[in-house]
Amino acid sequence: ASSSPSTHSRAFRRIPNINSKNIWGGLVAFGKGDYTGELHEVKENVRRHGDIKRCRFIKGFFEDTMPHFDQPIAVAYIDVDLASSTRSCLRYLWPLLTPGGIIFSQDAHLPLVLNVLKDTDFWEKEIGCLPPEVVGMGKQQLVWFVKPSSAHPAAEHTPQQIVPSAGVFDHRS
Repeated sequence: ASSSPSTHSRAFRRIPNINSKNIWGGLVAFGKGDYTGELHEVKENVRRHGDIKRCRFIKGFFEDTMPHFDQPIAVAYIDVDLASSTRSCLRYLWPLLTPGGIIFSQDAHLPLVLNVLKDTDFWEKEIGCLPPEVVGMGKQQLVWFVKPSSAHPAAEHTPQQIVPSAGVFDHRS
């Protein structure tokens, strides 16, 4: 295991009101203020369930804090609920993702987030590449994609081998 710290960039702010349907037809409702958490609450959760010494917390909105992050990334897990936050995360994480690196998104049950993941115009104009193949798109909540690597062509198939079956991540509401 690497000794470098993981970084948790989290807004710790309020999510706006959202009422829509997920990919299975279930209601997705985020009320203003849902998922609001103070930094001390987040740190306590990490202490209880993880290794706080390996974490660095950055308070602020993704769009404001992520441009300052410049470390290479092998794996990123994004759980941001909003299409705008997904765009910001991808805009700043993808260029730092190492070839063969993996991004997981916990929000693929949300149609607006799916639209971002498959938006060719966004990927070409804002990221500078074609959209990657997203494993599980339209079928499950947790999806993943791999940054292509000509040096490691088999890397694109690695996530399917290391991630449990889709049912484990299928959190229908």
